[in-house]
Amino acid sequence: MDREATWQERAGERLIELVLKAFPNSSEFENWNLCEEQILSALAVCERINEFNIETEKAALLLIYTGDYLFYKYCTYNEVEPLFKNSLVIYEKILGKDHINVAISLNKLATLYLEQGKYNEAELLYKRTLVILEKILDKQESIYAYAATLSNLAALHNKQGRYLEAEPLFLRSLAIYEKISGKEHIDATHALNNLAELYLIQCSYKKAEPLLQKSLAIKEKALGEYHPDVALSLSNLGVFYCTQSKYKQSEPLHQRSLVIREKFLGKNHPTVAQSLNNLAQMYHKQRKYKQAKPLYQRSLEILEKTLGQQNHYVANCLNNLAEIHDIQGEPEQARIMYGRSLAIFEELLGNNHPNVAITLAGLAVSYHMQGKDKQAEPLLKRSLAILEDTLGKNHPTTNKIRVNYKIFLTVKNGKRFIGNAVRGFNSLLAKINS
Repeated sequence: MDREATWQERAGERLIELVLKAFPNSSEFENWNLCEEQILSALAVCERINEFNIETEKAALLLIYTGDYLFYKYCTYNEVEPLFKNSLVIYEKILGKDHINVAISLNKLATLYLEQGKYNEAELLYKRTLVILEKILDKQESIYAYAATLSNLAALHNKQGRYLEAEPLFLRSLAIYEKISGKEHIDATHALNNLAELYLIQCSYKKAEPLLQKSLAIKEKALGEYHPDVALSLSNLGVFYCTQSKYKQSEPLHQRSLVIREKFLGKNHPTVAQSLNNLAQMYHKQRKYKQAKPLYQRSLEILEKTLGQQNHYVANCLNNLAEIHDIQGEPEQARIMYGRSLAIFEELLGNNHPNVAITLAGLAVSYHMQGKDKQAEPLLKRSLAILEDTLGKNHPTTNKIRVNYKIFLTVKNGKRFIGNAVRGFNSLLAKINS
């Protein structure tokens, strides 16, 4: 029995070597055609690694390559997690807990959790990664990994609404990339994009625009005009112009991004859904609701199918679609969608996040449109309090909700005044008639 097991293990190790030769680094998009040809073989060998408890560096590497491909190409996160976890266990056992390969595995697992909305788990792993890498910064590979992890942790804080913590991490990451590779190297574009997104949230538009333009220019020069990474920069710049109401500049960027993503990733990929959502938002802001609504609906369908119903991208799309229902005089449908979105955001982000506040405000509008002002008022008050606490009292979003709340109170008090006047007139009329 022992001999048979040993023979099977050796055969498994030989298979790992053969598949690794044919299955390239799947984090590089250019390798995806080869990866697709070998993915079934890779998955079969990964099962053997687990079955026969094969603990070698090559086994761990194949687990990572396979997980990367499933993560980027198909977003099948439930399949990816055990692959990344197994690679981490193997590296820790054979290389020790402070090896760079352990740090890389931790970073990949953390990024998976970030995409799944498991923010607490992601933060712990990113911080553990940084602790390891800080001990081995004498190697260039470690420095690159350190810069990437700083940027990833900052992106996590961005999603959590911890903007003051995010900015210095982005700036440190960008400084490292630019020092090692130069200011025009593609390695810096990840930090450029993320930092620009932070400035966009803070409405620091003059800071955001040059970063987005620079990132796009670097990527197009290095990768060509048709590449998924270029599509990301096109999308981000399109969102920026949309917030500035520069729709003629925004629309072609979103359309280019959508075409690239559909061509290279397929029509049911989560990033395609994001492009659809961004294009819909642009039409939404222009009050082209008939064009926006089907795009939101298609985006939501893709996201729920690929990422599940408890995801922050799903919640964002629900919010956008709910607002369309409100505008079209369907407050009950809007209220249901806002309720779903609120539950997702509160579970993922806690009760004191800007996304929670914006959803509360939308839900309040739905209640108000149904004449349920008693339910609406506390939601608006809570929304305003959250925004003042997280974004500050002078942030444009805070100011917008404050104005809406004042309008709500004015309308409410006006109704009360009219109601009292009518009741008083009826009472006087009754006395006269008596």
